[in-house]
Amino acid sequence: MRLRLTPRDAVIFPLLRAQAALPSVACGLLVTMIGSTVAERSEILERMRAVERDAAQARSAVLDRVVASFVTPYDREDLYRLATALDACVDEIARTGDRVAAARLPRLPEPLVAQVESIQRCSELVDSAGGEFSRMTALRDVCVQLSGLVSHSRRAHERFVADLLAGHSDAGIDPLEMIRLSMLADALVRALERFRDLAQIVETIAVKEA
Repeated sequence: MRLRLTPRDAVIFPLLRAQAALPSVACGLLVTMIGSTVAERSEILERMRAVERDAAQARSAVLDRVVASFVTPYDREDLYRLATALDACVDEIARTGDRVAAARLPRLPEPLVAQVESIQRCSELVDSAGGEFSRMTALRDVCVQLSGLVSHSRRAHERFVADLLAGHSDAGIDPLEMIRLSMLADALVRALERFRDLAQIVETIAVKEA
């Protein structure tokens, strides 16, 4: 273990902890949205955009502290990447909310609901991990779980799109509905992939700190 001869700015950790809670808040609104009526979704989307703004402000608070600190707990570039990745998770969830609202589907197909549940699980893992950012090496199991969830969801996404295309050709599904569903499926898997990006950044810091 590396010996540190200078104090580290511990104020950054509560800021990261607060930021790590925001993907779960955004995803909670996404879950509410898919269970709501089409007419209710615009109001929920506005609340999601407010969380997106909060996430951007939380990122700025972390980066401002990094700039102001003489000694940071981790490399400045790693802290920048970590704060940016947390913000990207919220951004992508909000974009998915935009897709859900734009699709105007009364109900989502079960495979897409399952993808939302995977995003929710990833968000919960990040929220629970936020308190451990001062001990990155303790988060390796969380990183493995995040990567596993994303890999599973990527395969589910590919099956859904293949089934969607087969259903279109075999059963004459409305092409516009097929496009809406495909775009929504793509948005969901992009949101999940942001969590994999976050896991890779945490793993990189953990290796450096080991």
